Amino acid sequence: YDPHDSFTGKKIEEYTMDLNGFTILQKTKNQYTLKDVAPPQTKDVNEVLQRIFFLLREMSEFTLTTLTTRNTQAYSALSSMEINLNRLAYLCLRIINRNGLLEYHRNNSLYRILTLFEEIGDHYRRIIKRATNSPQRIGQDVLHSLQTIQTLFFNLQQLYLTYTEHQAHAFYAAYKPLGDALLNLQPKN
Repeated sequence: YDPHDSFTGKKIEEYTMDLNGFTILQKTKNQYTLKDVAPPQTKDVNEVLQRIFFLLREMSEFTLTTLTTRNTQAYSALSSMEINLNRLAYLCLRIINRNGLLEYHRNNSLYRILTLFEEIGDHYRRIIKRATNSPQRIGQDVLHSLQTIQTLFFNLQQLYLTYTEHQAHAFYAAYKPLGDALLNLQPKN
């Protein structure tokens, strides 16, 4: 850490706020000492993933409701949800890094899934921020797309929680036309 670079110090402090269970123990001229003050209560990655699924579902429903009611006060509430989502994702990564999984080959997939979930939360926050700062109403095609994504995500959650090969094939069969429809909504150049 460069003590003359206040940007780096600020980033360390912001990042530490996002880490579930960490605090800055000591800050010196050129060093930060972090302490794990609340080690994960659970070693079950699936439990944390389920909490992430439910939080993302809540964010999705909140986003749709906010867009249809034009609630301009919703941005701060969604930002809080997104912070909690980030904390849960980081907690899940800590559990994986600390304990690993019995099926080691799943680690890389879970890293990617957690990254995507965190990005989905970021997108919901950006959607609300843009909608609340814009005088234009959200079009029905966008609302329909968000409902489609919400349905798709709900089906993914069900697939994850109660996986069977039959459900995986059904999910893909439902995803393919929805994904194509969403791609067709992109503006044409």
